[in-house]
Amino acid sequence: MLSIRLISAAACLLLTLSGPLPASADIRVGVDWNGDGLIQTQPGTRVPVDAPTESEPFTFWLNHDQDDLNTGGESWPIRRADSTTDIKDSFRDLEDFNRLQIEIDDLERYPDDALLELAWLNGEGGAVNLYRATDPSCSRSYLLDRAAGEAQLAADVLSSVGSVEALSFRMRLGALGEPDLDGGGFCFLFDAAGAGRDSLVVSILHRGEVLARSEPVPVDLRHIKTFYQRTTMDWPEDVRPPWEYTTEPPPVPDLQWRYDRQGYDFQPPWWETNDEVVWVYGWLRSGEGLREMATTQAGETIFKRLWHRGYRGRLTFFHWPTVKPRMAFGLLESEYRAYKSAPALLDFVSTIDKDKRVHVTAHSLGCVVLTEALKLGLEVEDALLQVGAIPASAYDTRPVLTLPDMANVVTPVTAEEGGFLGYVASTDTPAYTMYNFADVTFFGWNIAQRHMKPTSRRGGYRYAWDSQAPSGERARLYYRTGLFRSDYRIVTDPHEIMAFIAQSRTHALGAETRMRGSIRRVFDLARTPFDFHTGHVVGWTRSAHETTAFYNLLLDIWNIAYVSELL
Repeated sequence: MLSIRLISAAACLLLTLSGPLPASADIRVGVDWNGDGLIQTQPGTRVPVDAPTESEPFTFWLNHDQDDLNTGGESWPIRRADSTTDIKDSFRDLEDFNRLQIEIDDLERYPDDALLELAWLNGEGGAVNLYRATDPSCSRSYLLDRAAGEAQLAADVLSSVGSVEALSFRMRLGALGEPDLDGGGFCFLFDAAGAGRDSLVVSILHRGEVLARSEPVPVDLRHIKTFYQRTTMDWPEDVRPPWEYTTEPPPVPDLQWRYDRQGYDFQPPWWETNDEVVWVYGWLRSGEGLREMATTQAGETIFKRLWHRGYRGRLTFFHWPTVKPRMAFGLLESEYRAYKSAPALLDFVSTIDKDKRVHVTAHSLGCVVLTEALKLGLEVEDALLQVGAIPASAYDTRPVLTLPDMANVVTPVTAEEGGFLGYVASTDTPAYTMYNFADVTFFGWNIAQRHMKPTSRRGGYRYAWDSQAPSGERARLYYRTGLFRSDYRIVTDPHEIMAFIAQSRTHALGAETRMRGSIRRVFDLARTPFDFHTGHVVGWTRSAHETTAFYNLLLDIWNIAYVSELL
């Protein structure tokens, strides 16, 4: 069934296709099938023709989320899908729309009362909402330019006079007004409300006669969670925080990644290239439904923005078990868990086809997972650390990076004794970093490094570094054995030392402008055209037109072509 909402006062009539009709070159239906940003329906130019086939249909996702906020996020849990309402939502909602171009040769020769019909050839297509585009060139300007996006949101075309549930939809040609395209034709936007796979056919009818009919355009509409992979892992319930182990070292957790369906299996689209991006999450809140929320609000937004930039490789979101309710103490405990999650990341990467170009990127505290994976020998096409919440000295050992007020802290310094200096002194994987010295998040990170390490908490435990003790016995966990008595456990696990004892003598990697060492290249997100300012998760909280340059940069780093705005 096809549900189309058209912004017009024209009447909607119903029709069942009664058999095959002759196709006509007078009508051409265009979609951006190849993802190059252009819609090209005719050969003869240097621009590739968009030519969907039954085996390689035009494929797009359902508008299933709730983009009704103007605060950089979207509502959760989803109580109503955006495609089910005519509410004018935020800029985020426009990322769930795509373009449909209908070209009609010699449009003026058709009478005004002729009917333009859109129908599924076999009655098996999904539910579609159709809107008149405000841009008469059928471009993607509504995603790239704030004014164009505002015009699309504000115009009457984003409120519907009704909908039709049938095999076809009709309206008078005269009701469409002046054509958008030179030579005759109209520009539409659509979003999808229901899944289905069929061929779209556009016809011109007049008094029961078919005057023209397009070639069928194969279309596949499905849930966005079928387009990309998700993995997750759980922290073992029987493994307590490390400070709760007093008489013996904490056990090494057996962390095993698994595919995270969230109700939908991944179905590799036909257009998938040999690139795969593995995206490691940062510090997320933990709890029922919060992993799914992060996947929808952040993960799917990242997927959409890469897709609209022309990326057609695979995207996998790698989730690891963070702890956030304990606030800053949760930051340190999550850092400990990040180190322990790295072997699972290595294991997942090992399952990827060897002929793929694998790009691993991590955000914020997820960079601890990636750093440990590099330490363990991760070999991929490249590793990109985005505003990494790990000391810069792990990658660059130069004294110039040492902060004056941290130069004399008495906690371990070198990687050999449990510090950060030179932790990843070299790696065969090209490593890159994006930094933002204005990122407000690093204010809290610096406080945690300076004033919360070595860590102590009410309840009787205290981490400490005894520089006068013999080598190998300096890291200690003190704990109470009675009202006035205490004892200690020698801490030998470098991950426990780094997370709870070792203080960073440098800025975080994501706030340091001068990185060298094992970092191949540094990218400044504070500067124009990125302009992250004090933001930390700008890439998926700001609107699409504000983050185009950021996603272009990602693809540049990965040596993947993206859509040029000059075309």
